[in-house]
Amino acid sequence: MGSADGTSGSWAFLRFEHAFRDGLHTYTARADSTLVNEVWRGLQDLAPYPDDPELNPMDLYCIGNFAGERLAVWRAVAWAVTEGLHRCGIPHWDRDNAAVGLGVDRDAMRLVRWEYDLDVADGDLGFVPARASVRIHPPPDQWEIDHGGFAGLFPLASFDDLTRLDGAVFASDRAQVTVFGLDGDRFDALADALNAPDRPVLADILRPGEMVVSLATVRDDWMTHWTNTLTVRATSETDVVYRAAAHFGAAYQCYLDGLDSMKTLADFRSAAALLLA
Repeated sequence: MGSADGTSGSWAFLRFEHAFRDGLHTYTARADSTLVNEVWRGLQDLAPYPDDPELNPMDLYCIGNFAGERLAVWRAVAWAVTEGLHRCGIPHWDRDNAAVGLGVDRDAMRLVRWEYDLDVADGDLGFVPARASVRIHPPPDQWEIDHGGFAGLFPLASFDDLTRLDGAVFASDRAQVTVFGLDGDRFDALADALNAPDRPVLADILRPGEMVVSLATVRDDWMTHWTNTLTVRATSETDVVYRAAAHFGAAYQCYLDGLDSMKTLADFRSAAALLLA
């Protein structure tokens, strides 16, 4: 669990540091490998979870063993700071799993040649050539082979869509989800920029008021000492990040206060809905 800040009452995993770098305002929160651990014991004790999608915490919120509540809070922060913007996202590596989770036929996917890489091990690499998983068994079909060098850019109409996107990278040791918050319907323009022959520059792509949010996380806490990061890069300085952190810090404290009263997955569903609202 995160430690409380004695002055602000915030939690360590929701403390953002601000810097100005490469023409963009950058806000970064960090957490150690225990970020993935579940807080409510029932997420361990009641596993395996039922098939009922109204009770299964993985189906509902992508919360479970090795995908604890604080990961979902980071996802909720990413959604909150992009409020009022048109959102779309790229799951690193697990493109086809994301398409299945979002109900998008692969022929309808918007494929892009560049993806933003802010890796837990390698740091902020900017845009890099995209890569997607190509299965080994059963053998891949020709479409998978031909499109292994493309990422998928998916419109995100709801927080549930972002949850499905995050669920696609659930099994990745170095999971990454990148969320773009665009001013107006600029999905096609972004896709064109990410298919340019030359490496894009983030500050050149974003317009005033736009931002990018990166969730770079390690899903197995015993595997590594890498630091998990939640990073917001924006064209202008903003307090929306701190307001979101304060809101979800208070919600997390309320969630913790109610742990002893949670006995069933139905109890958890209600508590998690409040935590992520």
